[in-house]
Amino acid sequence: MAFCQKCGTQITQPGACPSCNPQQAGVCQRCGSKSIKAGNFCNNCGMDASSNAAVQGMGAQSAQIGNILLIVFVFLAAVALAACVYFEVFTDKAIELYVTVGLIVVSLITFFAIVRSKKIKSAYKTLVVFAVLISVACLVFSVGQSDEDIIAHRLHTFTEAANNGDLDGLIDCFDSTTRATLRAATGVGNLLLGGFTGNSLNVADLFAMAIGYGHSIAEYDIAFEVTVHSVDVRNTSEATANVTFRMDNIVQNISIPMKKDGFNWYINLSGLFR
Repeated sequence: MAFCQKCGTQITQPGACPSCNPQQAGVCQRCGSKSIKAGNFCNNCGMDASSNAAVQGMGAQSAQIGNILLIVFVFLAAVALAACVYFEVFTDKAIELYVTVGLIVVSLITFFAIVRSKKIKSAYKTLVVFAVLISVACLVFSVGQSDEDIIAHRLHTFTEAANNGDLDGLIDCFDSTTRATLRAATGVGNLLLGGFTGNSLNVADLFAMAIGYGHSIAEYDIAFEVTVHSVDVRNTSEATANVTFRMDNIVQNISIPMKKDGFNWYINLSGLFR
């Protein structure tokens, strides 16, 4: 029993591989009949042997182009992921980890699928290697972030959302229970308040009142910022961020309770009113 040294297909005689060289092996590419010989027509369907070689070449070329496009896509996806992780695009740590792990799996599958192929140039194989390394680096960076870093990022996201008037982004910074309550309250409140006054509720105002500021941020055309000084992690699900709240000439040191949900830390709004 003999096998083709190039692709591993079982052959009856050396050099007559039905996969690598169907013309020489006497196999018709159109109907699969073994009644064809080099330079002749297929006795079964009448197809020319030269056409068999052309069909085989086109198929191999299409497969190679498909592999190259897959390699380029995986590499660009890895670069895009690195950019998203570096610029902290993901607001949900769980989604960031799932996307990163998924890309690592796809990169590895692509790598092992093409690494044994002699038809793929080494430059494209290098791209896959880089894609794997970039994805793994993103995973290490994501997992390596401390609770303090995640909490600081959450408060930074909250500040940006409040200053940009992004209500949904603002609400996403609170724990799951508070998020559901705020979405329901703002939905009903905006419906009622908007019908009478034309105004809407602002969660940033609720936050300002909760820390004792007592005024509506919407009354002033200014932004506020939160600077994190330290984070006290009490247990696996609770922490307190010691920050400085600044708005115009108002400066106030406060402690913001945080609550962990899954991989993420969120502002515990109910703790602000205790």
